[in-house]
Amino acid sequence: MGPDGAERPASTPPAQRSVTRTVTRIVEVVPAPLRIALASLIVIALGLLAVAAVEALRVRAVERRRRVLAADIGLLQSALAPVIPPRIGATDVSAAYRPAAGPAAGGDFFDAFPVGAGRTAILVGDVAGHGRDAVPLTASVRYTVRAYLEAGLEPRMALQLAGEVLGPQLRGRMVTVVAAIHDPAAGSLTYAAAGHPPPVIVGADEAAVLVAASAPLGAGVSTGHRQSTIALAPGAAACFYTDGLMDLRRNGARLGFEGAAERLHELVPDADARAVLAGLTASGERRIDDMALVIVRSCAAGGSSTPAVERVEELEVVQADLGERIERFLAACGVADDAARTVLEDLQPGVVLRVCGGNAEVLEPAPAGGVLARRSR
Repeated sequence: MGPDGAERPASTPPAQRSVTRTVTRIVEVVPAPLRIALASLIVIALGLLAVAAVEALRVRAVERRRRVLAADIGLLQSALAPVIPPRIGATDVSAAYRPAAGPAAGGDFFDAFPVGAGRTAILVGDVAGHGRDAVPLTASVRYTVRAYLEAGLEPRMALQLAGEVLGPQLRGRMVTVVAAIHDPAAGSLTYAAAGHPPPVIVGADEAAVLVAASAPLGAGVSTGHRQSTIALAPGAAACFYTDGLMDLRRNGARLGFEGAAERLHELVPDADARAVLAGLTASGERRIDDMALVIVRSCAAGGSSTPAVERVEELEVVQADLGERIERFLAACGVADDAARTVLEDLQPGVVLRVCGGNAEVLEPAPAGGVLARRSR
């Protein structure tokens, strides 16, 4: 306190006064242009810090939007690759999907559902391309083919009608599909493919007939001309998959159809679909495309009451088939040359060639209902 009672200001410590005098002297001796330059640098630095802060906020916002978009795409993909119950009637089913990388926005799809009389329908396909453009087409194909199978059409006709109806919507984008119906009571599996690999049968001596395969949906030509019926007894497994399995690379080489079949025969007997895909990706194969796999097994009781199923191959004849393609088909089905020549004399576009046990016959749709009937000669 001063003599008059007023509070005196606190005295400045000597060290602080010394620093203040030093800074003042430095500022006084620094030329004005240099002070301006230093001030400018400080302003620029502050501006860069502000820009960096804004950019960090933008990056975080973009990341949030990316996560939301990935979640949305994942939900869409889950609708296209639904959770399938492990058992449908007397059919055991397992399914799995693995995207190549990033959000699950590929064109692979699958389904399995009951179609009455204890039978189960299986549907696996692949729309060309990835991303948002593929998702609505994938949904359209899946639900259209499913509706036809649920309506009671056989797989071949379901694909044929889907090709006609969806062709304009696909606008040149191709879709491969395999549709099948498993009848555990009969011990049979009936399937048709449109540009898609046939199922691999594990636990049974069933080699697919690949001659005269049908074109994919959206290829600009009619499809749904081929159908196969084979035995699927208890203990055997039918493996439906997308071409991502064939695109797996081991030691730089693509597995292809035979390599994928070999790997499935190795892994499937003791594993479900999820374990099989995990085994494929954990054993050195490099994944470059989406993969979907559906494995179907009959859990019906076998025995003498189960009828023996003979392999049946059907081919609806179109103009392009007449000639060498039909001959190769008959040979692949085990038809003798003399019998094949007899059949070839009776062919014309629109009829259905049916081969069972090495014997071939010509069927044609009846005028009403499209039911196949033997052609009278």
